[in-house]
Amino acid sequence: MNNCVRKDIERKAMVDSSRDESGSSLYSWNAPLLFFFLVLFPMFVVFGCATGPGPSRILVDDPYVLVKLDVSQSGGNRDYNHPGNISPAQLKTFLESFTLQSSPTLLGTVLGEKSDTPHRAFSESFVKTLVSPLIKGLGRATPLEEVVFFFQESRTPLPDEVTSGSVYVQEGKLHLVLANYKYVTAKGHDIRRLRHEPRLMFSEPYHKIVPGEGVIPVNSASLKHLLLSDPQHFMVDQQALLSRSPRPNSSSAEIEIQAERNSEERLRQIEILHEKGLISHEEFQAKRQEILDSL
Repeated sequence: MNNCVRKDIERKAMVDSSRDESGSSLYSWNAPLLFFFLVLFPMFVVFGCATGPGPSRILVDDPYVLVKLDVSQSGGNRDYNHPGNISPAQLKTFLESFTLQSSPTLLGTVLGEKSDTPHRAFSESFVKTLVSPLIKGLGRATPLEEVVFFFQESRTPLPDEVTSGSVYVQEGKLHLVLANYKYVTAKGHDIRRLRHEPRLMFSEPYHKIVPGEGVIPVNSASLKHLLLSDPQHFMVDQQALLSRSPRPNSSSAEIEIQAERNSEERLRQIEILHEKGLISHEEFQAKRQEILDSL
């Protein structure tokens, strides 16, 4: 009887020992897997997705002007024809073709007032300042990059106006996307945010921009467009634009003169900032050399 009991006890001890060994072995294999799926994998997903595209490539970074190359907000869904073959005369003709027509107020409509006479949508200062760096950006952009711009126009003593957006070439057409047009702001926080991301739309379009001959407004067909306003978007065929551009010789000389005048103005601006102590001597020298290199 004692022998039978002893054998039963030994048999149970062997079974319990085998169970413990298999359990510890299973745990030793499962622990790293559990650690990976519960800790490492979520961290990889969160930080991997948050990385996004590489840093922007800055072309111009002045107190009132910013031009840079940035990856399209649509990611890899767009394939641009970059580097773009756009001449300064073509871009100048494109920008000068837009007009602005101010609509009368509600009271003015009731009283029978008419809209103001259309005038150019983009100021002479805007065109002179941005044509050269935008052309340079289109010539350096990759098929996934847009040329993003920010332009702050001082109207002392009135609040400044900001116009920002992007340009790109796709399927033989030059596109202009205006996220903000003559956005009136006196807040430094708004200006800093717009300089950081000029494609950020701050308000509903207030001004009615009338496209020029051959320029086509582009409307979004997405559900988002039905709920929220999209940035004002225009495109024009390069061939049609070329036929309306002035002769290359005269336009090239004109653009060069405008670029020199613009550079002189930018040099005066940074000299004033340096004299007021708003930028250091090193920053002044770096900006000065950057402007001279762009000539």
